[in-house]
Amino acid sequence: MTVLVAGIGNVLLSDDGFGPEVVRVLRRRDLPPDVELADTGIRGMHLAYQLLDGYVALVLVDTVRRGGPPGTLHVLEHDLDGGPADAGAAWDAHGMDPASVLAQLDGLAAAAGMPRPVQRVFVVGCEPATVARASA
Repeated sequence: MTVLVAGIGNVLLSDDGFGPEVVRVLRRRDLPPDVELADTGIRGMHLAYQLLDGYVALVLVDTVRRGGPPGTLHVLEHDLDGGPADAGAAWDAHGMDPASVLAQLDGLAAAAGMPRPVQRVFVVGCEPATVARASA
């Protein structure tokens, strides 16, 4: 069973590029063969369909605002059974954030005739200083 580590974020918005940068650094490391890396960036729809490949765990690496000082790391586990209130919301291929992807995952899997393709979801988040447009 494979673990997917997905870097989430927009590299054009300064600290919001944290997830893709972590994946870039991890690609230079020797990782176990059952760890797959993906720079998902802001392509939520791509992540949704990739998850249908089936993973024992998904690790989302992203920025999170939890009120701590910039650079603080947070590790959270997402409750896949605690569906959000907007689980029936329409898909927006251009703006699917990780929460929207996870809200739709069971329905997408059922439409494909398969069980839930991800068993556990973790978020490794870094408290950002800013997510303003990065300067050139």
